[in-house]
Amino acid sequence: MMITSEQKIAIYAKAIEGLLTLEPNIDKHIKYIDFVDIYTGLSDAKRRQYESRYPKESTAMTELAERLRSEGIQQGMQKGRQEGRQEGRQEGRQEGEQTLLRKQLERRFGALDADADERLQQATTDELERWAENLLDAQSLTEVFGEE
Repeated sequence: MMITSEQKIAIYAKAIEGLLTLEPNIDKHIKYIDFVDIYTGLSDAKRRQYESRYPKESTAMTELAERLRSEGIQQGMQKGRQEGRQEGRQEGRQEGEQTLLRKQLERRFGALDADADERLQQATTDELERWAENLLDAQSLTEVFGEE
């Protein structure tokens, strides 16, 4: 059965009207709107025709889209803050481990040369932990860094 583009607009309008009338849960609107959009496949031009012919439904959909966009922005900001705090804690731990290991190495072996200092600056957390353990038995910086 071939559906004309005019019929698609009417089908879309009835689907949206039914959704807004029958489904009180706004969160479910998202799920069903996606289905209706995919099923009807309205072009941008046909969507504009729909908006002009069915302003009430179109306004309701625009308000829903704005709400979702606002919620998405808020969720994104919250997630960004959470990731930022986590990253900051990780960086702080790593800097603390670098500082502590540097002090221990200097106390045991004297001032560090530029190469050793650079290695500490570029080290991963795993490397810092391994070197800290190596320091307990090492007789030289070379042994600490596991080069022997």
